[in-house]
Amino acid sequence: MVKGMDITKLESFVEELGDAVQALATPAAEAAAQVIYERMQFNVAHIPQIAGNVAESIYLADASDGRPEGVASYHISWDSTAAPHASLIEYGYWQRYAVRYTRQGWVTQIRPEMQGKPEPGPYASQAQKDAYYLQRPGGPAYIAGKAFARGALSAAEKACDAAESVLLAHITEME
Repeated sequence: MVKGMDITKLESFVEELGDAVQALATPAAEAAAQVIYERMQFNVAHIPQIAGNVAESIYLADASDGRPEGVASYHISWDSTAAPHASLIEYGYWQRYAVRYTRQGWVTQIRPEMQGKPEPGPYASQAQKDAYYLQRPGGPAYIAGKAFARGALSAAEKACDAAESVLLAHITEME
């Protein structure tokens, strides 16, 4: 019984089909993952002024290796080597320094007295970076994230419907 529902017929039907139902986990999970993947691609395509390789770096991968039969899993994310700044677009960031757009893309402006001096390394202190780069007029600004990946979960109901339709199509073929 599930919340007052008698599902004994369904349980007997699933037992009757046995291993055939377990084999349907992968196509059903793939159908659901494809819906989420497409929604993520749609979300990225509708972010204004996005540059880089974010759309091309989004992937859908089977992660069912080592899982028991009847359990399927898919990963949908972005390749951080192809789009290293995708997390900044997803979650947002603080912009502390003045930037300008050049032919090479966005360039952080350097203080005039620091021209020709070596750039602070990735592990430099905040004070060293503040002394080297030109502060943003008006102070730091928070650039809000666009949540293209988290927003894709809005298609979860459609993903469940896609998985259900795959299951039902395969089950009707078995009958």
